[in-house]
Amino acid sequence: MFRIYILIGIVVLIGSIVTGGYVYVSNLQENLEFYKIEYTKVNEAYDMQEQVLTNMQNQIKINKILRAELQSSLTEARKKAVSTKKLFAKHDIEKLMIAKKDTMTRLMRKATIQVFKELEIETQ
Repeated sequence: MFRIYILIGIVVLIGSIVTGGYVYVSNLQENLEFYKIEYTKVNEAYDMQEQVLTNMQNQIKINKILRAELQSSLTEARKKAVSTKKLFAKHDIEKLMIAKKDTMTRLMRKATIQVFKELEIETQ
């Protein structure tokens, strides 16, 4: 009788171990599937971020080039402004307008047309 109880105990113990092992392995498989999906999502997000970073680096390079062009244009414009100030400092425009009205009017019209042409070229 005692042997039967020991046998039943051993069978129950083995059954518990097998059942516990089955549940444990099932949980491991579910977790594995979940983490595979999460791993895929993380890799996709990483790839997207890498692409965004590459695009930003390319944009930075383009912006540096454009900034250099703008800086050179600004330097050139400042030089022109200085030379224009020097030119106007040498001449008294009011006296010239009184003395040579027709000539000054013609020069002003010509200069105005030239400025408008330059603006038109720059804004295209």
